[in-house]
Amino acid sequence: MIQRILVPLDGSVTSEAILPQVVRLAARKESEVILVRAEHPIVTENYALIAEAAMDGAREYLTGIQERLRPHRIRTRTLEEMGAPAEVILRAAREERVSMIALATHGRTGLSRLILGSVAERVLRLSPVPVLVLRPFSSYEIAKTGRPEDEPLRKILVPVDGSELQRAVVPHASALAQVFGARIVLLHVRAPVMDQDRTAAEDEEIGKARHALRETAIEFSAAGVACLTLLEEGEAASRILGIARDHDVDLIAMATHDRRGIARWVSRSTTERVLQGARVPLLVVSAEGASRVQASRSRRQPSRR
Repeated sequence: MIQRILVPLDGSVTSEAILPQVVRLAARKESEVILVRAEHPIVTENYALIAEAAMDGAREYLTGIQERLRPHRIRTRTLEEMGAPAEVILRAAREERVSMIALATHGRTGLSRLILGSVAERVLRLSPVPVLVLRPFSSYEIAKTGRPEDEPLRKILVPVDGSELQRAVVPHASALAQVFGARIVLLHVRAPVMDQDRTAAEDEEIGKARHALRETAIEFSAAGVACLTLLEEGEAASRILGIARDHDVDLIAMATHDRRGIARWVSRSTTERVLQGARVPLLVVSAEGASRVQASRSRRQPSRR
């Protein structure tokens, strides 16, 4: 799953916060890391000179990051391109056939700047591969202690909603769990219902949720991955964060659903709240991006007659 990781960097300390997580994954799997920086200078009379200087600066910066990663004995390459950052990242992901994109969000408000059509939001929505996303912490009191690159993945939280969409995240979470010998915590969150308001239909829905959890757990078990199933009631983001905290998980893996955000029961605002409050990275799998890749492959395949 993680043979090749694409790491977009923009020269900021914030963007570099993802590097320890990249080391954590790449060192265990001996993955190749591709460091990419996109430059998009304003078109002016001296555009050619400015573009050349920008490319030189990007190359020098990425070479410096390579040197920082050298002690970890990780294979790295650099890629500097001129163009809109999101398009450069997505094109590089396709052309380099990467297994994962890893990036850090900007600002204390998690995805609030990213949701409205920005670079990271576009990458999260259209990426053909899973995206490992991290909100850097401004306070050591919030961040988990220790060096992330030295810590194994022990528990992975996988929130699912009982739909076929969950299939998109299962193989990726399973692959990571196998690499690290991690345990899966499988979670389904229902909207809260008072006991006196519970109906036979809702009891049936609970039964279906439990069945879906068991079926998904069987998939993990078939891959040799231990799995704990949890059925909770409450507000989705709060329960996801609560379970992540109570079970001391190291990663949250979620699937996105077309252009409306994370799953059919989780809105973009939920995604933002999870990222804002999570002390661990999120692995986001885009159903939209995956479907685009599948459609493209289908068009390229010759018809059989």
